[in-house]
Amino acid sequence: MAEMQKGKNIESISKMMQISKEWQQKTEYGLPKTWYRGQSQDWPLCSGACRDTFEKQAIKTYENDSRCKKDVGGIDRTACRMYQEHDMTVEFMRQADIFVPEHTTLVEKYFLAQHHGFPTRLLDWTINPLIALYFACLGAKNKDGCVYAFNPRELVSSSRKWIRPQALEFIEKYKKIEKLELYYREFRRLVDIFPSEEVGPDHPYVEDAVNLISNSAFTNDEQERFYAYRTLAIVLPIYPNIGQVSATAGQFFC
Repeated sequence: MAEMQKGKNIESISKMMQISKEWQQKTEYGLPKTWYRGQSQDWPLCSGACRDTFEKQAIKTYENDSRCKKDVGGIDRTACRMYQEHDMTVEFMRQADIFVPEHTTLVEKYFLAQHHGFPTRLLDWTINPLIALYFACLGAKNKDGCVYAFNPRELVSSSRKWIRPQALEFIEKYKKIEKLELYYREFRRLVDIFPSEEVGPDHPYVEDAVNLISNSAFTNDEQERFYAYRTLAIVLPIYPNIGQVSATAGQFFC
């Protein structure tokens, strides 16, 4: 998010269009380089499953679960959130089966869940600045809303600069620990396939993550994969398939 524009006052639709023209560019494929998001307040840009309210509810629900206890005592907050996210997603996928076509994939169901108020790791963005402006004004009574804009490719590019060298150093340091062999083999694979631009919902990062979140049961191997994803701090701009979600140009997956 470091490349976001800041300090622009938008007092009218014409002003929004003027500002967006300054920001808007296109890639060599004709895809818009600028994505927008509108919020009625300057809240953190954080998806539903990653927000503090979600974690607080998870701790309340899973604080007595043996899986969420630290070896040295206390509660593992990340584990609480992980299991709440997992259990809720499994239940959504189960109930959604009777409402979607037979061959709907897990990824398609996950995008569908986002637009039914379900807490996912997706954060909606749009290529239309007026849609963002609408959501910035919606519910912003007697206060200023916010419109955010950024170039998704710059996000991926900046992530690649620090993820690969840091990850390879991490792998080299721990690769000789026998019990972590599978973990680091998976970790290395994730580093090697890290994208260079926006991705579609069929990218391995998206498919693997949704499969992991929605799998019916966690095993040791799957938990190792989960922590590989978490360690990589993945935040990716995704172009959903046409018809998969409405009025959305791109989403974050973290």
